[in-house]
Amino acid sequence: MTQCIHSSEDLSAPSHSCEDVTTPQEWSCPHEAVEGFDRCIFHLEPSIREDAGVAESDIQKAAVDLLTDSSEPSELVGARLPELEVTDSVITGNPKDKIDIRFATIDGELKFNKTRIDLPLVAKGCIINKGFDFTGATFGSKVDFYGARFKGASESIGVHFRDTVVFSRVLSSYSFRLRDSTIFEQTAVFSNLTIKGSRGTLDLRQISANGPFYCRNIDVPRLNCREAIFRGIVGMNGSHIRGDALFRDAHFHALARFGKGDRTHSKDSTEIDGHIEFTSVLADQTVGFESVKFGDDIDLSGSYFDRSVKFVLVSLNGDINLHGATFTGNIVLKPQYAASESDYCTVCASETTLSSGTLAQAGHRSSDTIRYD
Repeated sequence: MTQCIHSSEDLSAPSHSCEDVTTPQEWSCPHEAVEGFDRCIFHLEPSIREDAGVAESDIQKAAVDLLTDSSEPSELVGARLPELEVTDSVITGNPKDKIDIRFATIDGELKFNKTRIDLPLVAKGCIINKGFDFTGATFGSKVDFYGARFKGASESIGVHFRDTVVFSRVLSSYSFRLRDSTIFEQTAVFSNLTIKGSRGTLDLRQISANGPFYCRNIDVPRLNCREAIFRGIVGMNGSHIRGDALFRDAHFHALARFGKGDRTHSKDSTEIDGHIEFTSVLADQTVGFESVKFGDDIDLSGSYFDRSVKFVLVSLNGDINLHGATFTGNIVLKPQYAASESDYCTVCASETTLSSGTLAQAGHRSSDTIRYD
Protein backbone atom coordinates (compact mmCIF):
# COMPACT_ATOMS: atom_id res chain seq x y z
CA MET A 1 0.00 0.00 0.00
CA THR A 2 1.15 3.53 -0.76
CA GLN A 3 0.81 6.60 1.40
CA CYS A 4 -1.81 9.28 0.69
CA ILE A 5 -0.31 12.23 -1.19
CA HIS A 6 -2.48 14.85 0.51
CA SER A 7 -0.11 17.48 1.91
CA SER A 8 0.13 21.04 3.22
CA GLU A 9 -0.22 22.39 -0.34
CA ASP A 10 -3.79 21.03 -0.42
CA LEU A 11 -4.90 22.76 2.78
CA SER A 12 -6.81 26.04 2.93
CA ALA A 13 -8.75 28.01 5.52
CA PRO A 14 -12.30 29.35 5.03
CA SER A 15 -12.40 32.58 3.02
CA HIS A 16 -13.51 34.67 6.02
CA SER A 17 -10.46 33.71 8.10
CA CYS A 18 -7.80 32.83 5.52
CA GLU A 19 -5.77 35.92 6.48
CA ASP A 20 -5.79 34.96 10.17
CA VAL A 21 -5.41 31.18 10.06
CA THR A 22 -2.12 29.86 8.70
CA THR A 23 -1.78 26.38 7.27
CA PRO A 24 1.20 24.24 8.31
CA GLN A 25 4.24 24.67 6.07
CA GLU A 26 5.19 21.02 6.20
CA TRP A 27 2.53 18.38 6.63
CA SER A 28 1.67 15.15 4.85
CA CYS A 29 -1.16 12.71 5.44
CA PRO A 30 -0.05 9.68 7.50
CA HIS A 31 -2.76 7.36 6.19
CA GLU A 32 -2.52 4.76 3.44
CA ALA A 33 -4.09 5.50 0.08
CA VAL A 34 -7.11 3.58 -1.17
CA GLU A 35 -5.93 0.77 -3.43
CA GLY A 36 -5.65 2.01 -6.99
CA PHE A 37 -5.83 5.68 -5.96
CA ASP A 38 -3.34 8.21 -4.62
CA ARG A 39 -5.40 9.44 -1.64
CA CYS A 40 -6.73 7.87 1.51
CA ILE A 41 -10.39 7.27 2.34
CA PHE A 42 -10.55 10.64 4.13
CA HIS A 43 -9.14 12.70 1.27
CA LEU A 44 -10.89 11.15 -1.71
CA GLU A 45 -12.95 13.69 -3.61
CA PRO A 46 -16.69 12.93 -3.36
CA SER A 47 -16.88 12.67 -7.16
CA ILE A 48 -14.57 9.62 -7.26
CA ARG A 49 -15.73 7.77 -4.15
CA GLU A 50 -18.09 5.58 -6.15
CA ASP A 51 -15.29 4.60 -8.58
CA ALA A 52 -13.14 3.70 -5.58
CA GLY A 53 -15.91 1.59 -4.07
CA VAL A 54 -16.09 3.82 -0.99
CA ALA A 55 -19.47 4.57 0.57
CA GLU A 56 -20.16 7.49 2.91
CA SER A 57 -20.85 4.99 5.69
CA ASP A 58 -17.35 3.55 5.17
CA ILE A 59 -15.80 6.98 5.71
CA GLN A 60 -17.89 7.65 8.82
CA LYS A 61 -16.96 4.27 10.31
CA ALA A 62 -13.27 4.74 9.51
CA ALA A 63 -13.26 8.19 11.13
CA VAL A 64 -15.00 6.97 14.30
CA ASP A 65 -12.66 3.97 14.52
CA LEU A 66 -9.71 6.35 14.20
CA LEU A 67 -10.98 8.52 17.07
CA THR A 68 -11.93 5.69 19.40
CA ASP A 69 -8.88 3.46 18.78
CA SER A 70 -6.12 4.88 20.97
CA SER A 71 -3.44 2.90 19.14
CA GLU A 72 -3.44 5.29 16.13
CA PRO A 73 -3.22 9.12 16.04
CA SER A 74 -6.59 10.81 15.45
CA GLU A 75 -5.41 12.87 12.51
CA LEU A 76 -8.00 14.08 9.99
CA VAL A 77 -6.31 17.26 8.79
CA GLY A 78 -7.92 18.52 5.57
CA ALA A 79 -10.29 15.55 5.47
CA ARG A 80 -13.55 15.55 3.51
CA LEU A 81 -16.10 13.75 5.68
CA PRO A 82 -19.82 13.19 5.06
CA GLU A 83 -20.34 13.56 8.84
CA LEU A 84 -18.54 12.87 12.09
CA GLU A 85 -20.67 11.44 14.88
CA VAL A 86 -19.55 9.79 18.12
CA THR A 87 -22.16 8.90 20.77
CA ASP A 88 -21.92 7.30 24.22
CA SER A 89 -18.18 6.75 23.92
CA VAL A 90 -14.86 7.61 25.53
CA ILE A 91 -12.09 9.08 23.40
CA THR A 92 -8.70 8.87 25.05
CA GLY A 93 -5.04 8.30 24.22
CA ASN A 94 -1.56 9.17 25.37
CA PRO A 95 -0.93 12.76 26.55
CA LYS A 96 0.72 13.77 23.24
CA ASP A 97 -2.28 12.77 21.12
CA LYS A 98 -5.03 15.07 19.87
CA ILE A 99 -8.11 14.99 17.64
CA ASP A 100 -6.88 17.00 14.68
CA ILE A 101 -9.54 18.13 12.19
CA ARG A 102 -7.84 21.35 11.09
CA PHE A 103 -9.00 22.54 7.66
CA ALA A 104 -11.36 19.58 7.34
CA THR A 105 -14.73 19.87 5.63
CA ILE A 106 -17.64 18.00 7.17
CA ASP A 107 -20.65 17.96 4.86
CA GLY A 108 -23.02 16.90 7.62
CA GLU A 109 -22.96 17.52 11.35
CA LEU A 110 -20.14 17.33 13.87
CA LYS A 111 -21.68 15.45 16.79
CA PHE A 112 -20.25 14.32 20.10
CA ASN A 113 -23.24 13.31 22.24
CA LYS A 114 -22.82 11.94 25.77
CA THR A 115 -19.17 11.34 25.01
CA ARG A 116 -16.06 11.98 27.08
CA ILE A 117 -13.20 13.40 25.06
CA ASP A 118 -9.95 13.45 26.99
CA LEU A 119 -7.81 14.61 24.07
CA PRO A 120 -7.46 18.18 22.80
CA LEU A 121 -9.81 18.94 19.90
CA VAL A 122 -7.99 21.04 17.30
CA ALA A 123 -10.38 22.32 14.62
CA LYS A 124 -8.81 25.53 13.33
CA GLY A 125 -10.06 26.57 9.92
CA CYS A 126 -12.52 23.70 9.53
CA ILE A 127 -15.84 23.96 7.69
CA ILE A 128 -18.94 22.31 9.19
CA ASN A 129 -21.87 22.47 6.80
CA LYS A 130 -24.56 21.51 9.33
CA GLY A 131 -23.26 22.85 12.62
CA PHE A 132 -22.29 20.95 15.77
CA ASP A 133 -24.07 19.14 18.59
CA PHE A 134 -22.08 18.45 21.77
CA THR A 135 -25.05 17.76 24.03
CA GLY A 136 -23.99 15.93 27.19
CA ALA A 137 -20.33 15.77 26.16
CA THR A 138 -17.34 16.37 28.43
CA PHE A 139 -14.14 17.80 26.97
CA GLY A 140 -11.17 17.22 29.24
CA SER A 141 -8.64 19.23 27.23
CA LYS A 142 -8.52 22.38 25.10
CA VAL A 143 -11.11 22.84 22.35
CA ASP A 144 -10.02 25.16 19.53
CA PHE A 145 -12.26 26.19 16.62
CA TYR A 146 -10.33 29.36 15.74
CA GLY A 147 -11.36 30.62 12.29
CA ALA A 148 -13.91 27.84 11.72
CA ARG A 149 -16.99 28.16 9.49
CA PHE A 150 -20.40 26.79 10.52
CA LYS A 151 -23.01 26.85 7.75
CA GLY A 152 -25.81 25.25 9.77
CA ALA A 153 -27.32 25.90 13.19
CA SER A 154 -25.25 24.72 16.14
CA GLU A 155 -26.97 23.79 19.39
CA SER A 156 -25.67 21.99 22.47
CA ILE A 157 -27.04 21.53 25.99
CA GLY A 158 -25.22 20.47 29.13
CA VAL A 159 -21.68 20.48 27.76
CA HIS A 160 -18.74 20.41 30.20
CA PHE A 161 -15.54 22.10 29.02
CA ARG A 162 -12.79 21.41 31.57
CA ASP A 163 -10.09 23.37 29.73
CA THR A 164 -9.82 26.44 27.52
CA VAL A 165 -12.43 26.87 24.77
CA VAL A 166 -11.76 28.96 21.65
CA PHE A 167 -14.45 30.00 19.18
CA SER A 168 -12.59 33.11 17.97
CA ARG A 169 -13.10 34.38 14.41
CA VAL A 170 -15.86 31.86 13.83
CA LEU A 171 -18.40 32.65 11.12
CA SER A 172 -21.84 31.07 11.51
CA SER A 173 -24.80 31.32 9.16
CA TYR A 174 -27.36 30.54 11.85
CA SER A 175 -27.76 30.56 15.63
CA PHE A 176 -24.86 29.47 17.80
CA ARG A 177 -26.13 27.90 21.02
CA LEU A 178 -24.16 26.54 23.97
CA ARG A 179 -26.70 26.70 26.78
CA ASP A 180 -28.65 25.12 29.64
CA SER A 181 -26.11 23.96 32.23
CA THR A 182 -23.12 24.17 29.91
CA ILE A 183 -20.00 24.67 32.06
CA PHE A 184 -16.80 26.48 31.09
CA GLU A 185 -14.21 25.63 33.77
CA GLN A 186 -11.38 27.70 32.28
CA THR A 187 -11.06 30.60 29.82
CA ALA A 188 -13.74 30.82 27.12
CA VAL A 189 -13.05 32.97 24.06
CA PHE A 190 -15.77 33.93 21.56
CA SER A 191 -14.05 37.11 20.37
CA ASN A 192 -14.64 38.15 16.73
CA LEU A 193 -17.41 35.58 16.33
CA THR A 194 -19.90 36.62 13.63
CA ILE A 195 -23.41 35.35 12.93
CA LYS A 196 -24.66 36.28 9.47
CA GLY A 197 -28.16 37.49 8.74
CA SER A 198 -30.73 39.07 11.03
CA ARG A 199 -32.38 36.15 12.85
CA GLY A 200 -29.61 34.20 14.57
CA THR A 201 -28.70 34.31 18.27
CA LEU A 202 -25.54 33.78 20.25
CA ASP A 203 -27.34 31.80 22.94
CA LEU A 204 -25.48 31.34 26.24
CA ARG A 205 -28.48 30.95 28.54
CA GLN A 206 -27.89 29.33 31.93
CA ILE A 207 -24.17 28.74 31.40
CA SER A 208 -21.61 28.67 34.20
CA ALA A 209 -18.37 30.38 33.21
CA ASN A 210 -15.81 29.80 35.95
CA GLY A 211 -12.87 31.47 34.21
CA PRO A 212 -12.40 34.62 32.10
CA PHE A 213 -15.10 35.00 29.45
CA TYR A 214 -14.35 37.05 26.35
CA CYS A 215 -16.82 38.12 23.66
CA ARG A 216 -14.84 41.05 22.30
CA ASN A 217 -15.69 42.34 18.83
CA ILE A 218 -18.51 39.86 18.24
CA ASP A 219 -21.08 40.76 15.57
CA VAL A 220 -24.38 38.99 16.18
CA PRO A 221 -28.09 39.71 15.62
CA ARG A 222 -28.99 38.90 19.23
CA LEU A 223 -27.25 37.92 22.47
CA ASN A 224 -28.94 35.85 25.16
CA CYS A 225 -27.14 35.39 28.50
CA ARG A 226 -30.19 35.03 30.73
CA GLU A 227 -29.51 33.24 34.04
CA ALA A 228 -25.83 32.91 33.19
CA ILE A 229 -23.24 32.79 35.97
CA PHE A 230 -19.91 34.49 35.31
CA ARG A 231 -17.33 33.81 38.02
CA GLY A 232 -14.38 35.24 36.07
CA ILE A 233 -13.95 38.60 34.38
CA VAL A 234 -16.16 39.36 31.40
CA GLY A 235 -15.02 41.34 28.37
CA MET A 236 -17.45 42.33 25.61
CA ASN A 237 -15.90 45.57 24.39
CA GLY A 238 -15.98 46.45 20.71
CA SER A 239 -18.97 44.21 20.02
CA HIS A 240 -21.97 44.87 17.80
CA ILE A 241 -25.27 43.40 18.97
CA ARG A 242 -27.66 44.15 16.11
CA GLY A 243 -30.74 43.41 18.20
CA ASP A 244 -31.49 42.79 21.86
CA ALA A 245 -28.96 41.90 24.56
CA LEU A 246 -30.57 39.80 27.29
CA PHE A 247 -29.01 39.32 30.74
CA ARG A 248 -32.02 38.82 33.00
CA ASP A 249 -31.13 37.00 36.26
CA ALA A 250 -27.43 36.79 35.35
CA HIS A 251 -24.81 36.85 38.11
CA PHE A 252 -21.46 38.60 37.65
CA HIS A 253 -18.99 37.65 40.37
CA ALA A 254 -16.08 39.61 38.88
CA LEU A 255 -15.42 42.69 36.76
CA ALA A 256 -17.67 42.97 33.71
CA ARG A 257 -16.62 45.32 30.93
CA PHE A 258 -19.03 45.99 28.07
CA GLY A 259 -17.33 49.13 26.78
CA LYS A 260 -13.81 50.37 26.27
CA GLY A 261 -12.85 50.95 29.87
CA ASP A 262 -9.34 51.77 30.98
CA ARG A 263 -7.63 48.84 29.28
CA THR A 264 -9.19 48.39 25.87
CA HIS A 265 -8.65 45.49 23.49
CA SER A 266 -10.68 47.12 20.74
CA LYS A 267 -10.47 50.37 18.83
CA ASP A 268 -14.23 50.39 18.25
CA SER A 269 -17.07 51.23 20.61
CA THR A 270 -19.60 48.61 21.62
CA GLU A 271 -22.96 49.01 19.87
CA ILE A 272 -26.21 47.50 21.13
CA ASP A 273 -28.89 48.38 18.60
CA GLY A 274 -31.83 46.83 20.42
CA HIS A 275 -33.15 46.71 23.96
CA ILE A 276 -30.74 45.74 26.76
CA GLU A 277 -32.37 43.63 29.44
CA PHE A 278 -30.25 43.81 32.59
CA THR A 279 -33.06 43.02 35.04
CA SER A 280 -32.72 41.14 38.34
CA VAL A 281 -28.97 40.94 37.78
CA LEU A 282 -26.51 40.41 40.64
CA ALA A 283 -23.15 42.14 40.19
CA ASP A 284 -20.51 41.70 42.91
CA GLN A 285 -17.88 43.85 41.17
CA THR A 286 -17.77 46.86 38.84
CA VAL A 287 -19.86 46.82 35.69
CA GLY A 288 -18.64 49.20 33.00
CA PHE A 289 -20.52 50.44 29.93
CA GLU A 290 -17.98 53.09 28.89
CA SER A 291 -18.41 54.42 25.32
CA VAL A 292 -21.28 52.07 24.51
CA LYS A 293 -23.77 53.18 21.86
CA PHE A 294 -27.26 52.16 22.95
CA GLY A 295 -29.92 52.08 20.26
CA ASP A 296 -32.94 51.47 22.50
CA ASP A 297 -34.08 51.33 26.13
CA ILE A 298 -31.92 50.11 29.00
CA ASP A 299 -33.65 48.15 31.77
CA LEU A 300 -31.77 47.63 35.06
CA SER A 301 -34.88 47.19 37.18
CA GLY A 302 -34.63 44.92 40.20
CA SER A 303 -30.88 44.46 39.90
CA TYR A 304 -28.34 44.58 42.72
CA PHE A 305 -24.94 46.24 42.18
CA ASP A 306 -22.43 45.92 44.99
CA ARG A 307 -19.76 48.09 43.35
CA SER A 308 -19.66 50.78 40.66
CA VAL A 309 -21.84 50.92 37.58
CA LYS A 310 -20.44 53.23 34.94
CA PHE A 311 -22.26 54.72 31.94
CA VAL A 312 -19.52 57.12 30.82
CA LEU A 313 -19.37 58.70 27.33
CA VAL A 314 -22.31 56.54 26.26
CA SER A 315 -24.84 57.38 23.56
CA LEU A 316 -28.45 57.02 24.65
CA ASN A 317 -31.36 56.58 22.26
CA GLY A 318 -34.00 55.43 24.69
CA ASP A 319 -35.04 55.47 28.33
CA ILE A 320 -33.30 53.96 31.36
CA ASN A 321 -35.30 52.00 33.92
CA LEU A 322 -33.72 51.76 37.39
CA HIS A 323 -36.95 50.88 39.18
CA GLY A 324 -36.31 48.77 42.27
CA ALA A 325 -32.59 48.50 41.63
CA THR A 326 -30.06 48.70 44.46
CA PHE A 327 -26.68 50.42 44.11
CA THR A 328 -24.63 49.87 47.28
CA GLY A 329 -21.56 51.17 45.48
CA ASN A 330 -22.02 54.12 43.16
CA ILE A 331 -23.60 54.78 39.78
CA VAL A 332 -22.06 57.12 37.25
CA LEU A 333 -24.22 58.30 34.35
CA LYS A 334 -22.32 60.77 32.17
CA PRO A 335 -23.67 60.37 28.64
CA GLN A 336 -21.95 61.93 25.67
CA TYR A 337 -25.17 61.96 23.66
CA ALA A 338 -28.84 61.48 24.51
CA ALA A 339 -31.88 61.47 22.24
CA SER A 340 -35.18 59.65 21.83
CA GLU A 341 -38.41 59.92 19.87
CA SER A 342 -39.56 62.62 22.29
CA ASP A 343 -36.23 64.50 22.13
CA TYR A 344 -35.33 63.54 25.68
CA CYS A 345 -34.55 60.38 27.63
CA THR A 346 -36.26 59.47 30.87
CA VAL A 347 -34.41 57.85 33.76
CA CYS A 348 -36.92 56.15 36.04
CA ALA A 349 -35.46 55.77 39.55
CA SER A 350 -38.59 55.02 41.55
CA GLU A 351 -38.06 52.74 44.56
CA THR A 352 -34.35 52.71 43.72
CA THR A 353 -31.68 52.58 46.43
CA LEU A 354 -28.71 54.82 45.62
CA SER A 355 -25.76 55.12 47.98
CA SER A 356 -23.80 57.61 45.89
CA GLY A 357 -23.09 58.56 42.33
CA THR A 358 -23.31 61.09 39.55
CA LEU A 359 -26.36 61.53 37.31
CA ALA A 360 -25.53 64.13 34.69
CA GLN A 361 -26.94 65.60 31.51
CA ALA A 362 -25.52 64.70 28.12
CA GLY A 363 -22.39 66.57 27.23
CA HIS A 364 -23.29 67.39 23.62
CA ARG A 365 -26.07 69.93 24.35
CA SER A 366 -26.52 72.76 26.81
CA SER A 367 -30.23 72.08 27.30
CA ASP A 368 -31.49 69.18 29.41
CA THR A 369 -31.97 66.05 27.31
CA ILE A 370 -32.41 63.65 30.23
CA ARG A 371 -35.36 63.74 32.63
CA TYR A 372 -34.87 62.07 36.00
CA ASP A 373 -37.99 60.67 37.57
